[in-house]
Parts: sequence; structure tokens; C-alpha cells
Amino acid sequence: MLLLDREFSDTQLHALSSEADLRNIGKNVWPRVLSHCRADELRLYHITLPSLDGIERLTSTRKLNLEWATKIDEVSPVFRMTNLTSLSIFDFPKLKNLSGIEALTKLLEFQLSGSRGATTPALRLTSIKPVVELPNLVSFSLQNAKIDDDDVTCLADCKTLRSLILSNQFEKGQIAYLAKRLNSQLEKPLSSRFESSSFCASCGKPKHMFVGRKMPILCSGCDAARFQKLDEEFDRLVQQA
Repeated sequence: MLLLDREFSDTQLHALSSEADLRNIGKNVWPRVLSHCRADELRLYHITLPSLDGIERLTSTRKLNLEWATKIDEVSPVFRMTNLTSLSIFDFPKLKNLSGIEALTKLLEFQLSGSRGATTPALRLTSIKPVVELPNLVSFSLQNAKIDDDDVTCLADCKTLRSLILSNQFEKGQIAYLAKRLNSQLEKPLSSRFESSSFCASCGKPKHMFVGRKMPILCSGCDAARFQKLDEEFDRLVQQA
């Protein structure tokens, strides 16, 4: 980890050729980062810049993680980093548009999320349809995000996708639609529920979170009747999709 709001040398930057975790990136140090960073795997944390202009000069970077940038409202400079194979964008509350991401033809992994905390704004996008245009995307994760068109069904057109993670902010009918069209290609198929980290206070069994907006967390033993009903309901939605 290198804190860029303190004294550091350009030699330190240059030496981080494999992995670099750079923090507190302001406009005064940004030109030095662009000139001297050669990291294959790069994390930029707490970005106080108004823009990521120039980031495409980091031609050695293949895996890029961007986290916590409250001023940046678009990331089009990142879409000129055509050697990227992995991209993560976390906590960019002003980001709205992903248009142009299809230029990242080598991108295999894409993680997109709002804040990791519950008290700061979630990511709010116009649409995730541009993601579908990524020609070689294998893994996509979308968490703590809202979409203006409230639609994730477009992801059914991602023919190269092998891993899909969605937070519980979309209608279960949409998840069922994706399950019907993607489960044959996903390594971990979409289902009606997933095991949570909490345990039943009565019997001690792990609880399960059912997929879909405002769905419950239930125990398979103590809530058996409702548990089975929701499983069957999801199966019907898949069949009807």
C-alpha cells in the first residue's frame, strides 16, 4: 500500500510492477502516477480527482480496481484501456452511464457496486445494457446498485457469461427469466435462494435468503411450508419465462 498524500518517490511507484495499491489520489500526484506506475494489477482507492483523464496511459495495467471517488461522474477514459482483462468499480455515487465499455474487447471480469457501507449512496445507473456488448465477458457482478430502467433481463444476451452475481434489488421474475436463459452456461446456476450467513435462533440451521426484491430470509426447518412454497413459485416463474 502506498499513501500518495504523504511523501513518496517516483522510484517507489516504478518498482510496483506486479501489484500496486495506491491510496488518496489527488490532482497533484496524478501526473506522477501516470508517468511512473507500471503495475499489472492496480488498485486506486480514495480518488479525489474530478476526472480520470489520462488513465489510458497506464498501458501495463491488465487488472484495475477503482474504489471511492465521489467527484467523478463518468469513466470513459477507462474504456480506452483496451488491454484490461479485469475491471472493478466500487463507490462511484455520481456514475450514471457505461456507454463505450464495449471497447474493452479483452475484458473477462467486471465487478460493479455502490458503497460497501449502508449509510452512503448506492450506485445509480441509467442502464446496464452496455455490459451486454462486451464480447468476451465471463464474470459479472452487480451489487448495491439501482438502475433507472429497473431491468437486468438484458443480461440474458451475454453468451460468454459463466458467472453472474446480482444483489437482491431486482424483481424475482427477472431473476427467473435469467435463470431459464443462462443456467445452462453458468458454473453456479441462478436459483430461488442462497444460504445466508445467519442461523435460525430456534433450531440453529443456516437461514436462506430468497432472491428478489423484498424477499424474506427463512429457515428450511422452522419455516418449511413457506420455504417450499417460495421454491415452487420460483420454479413456476422459470417455466413461464
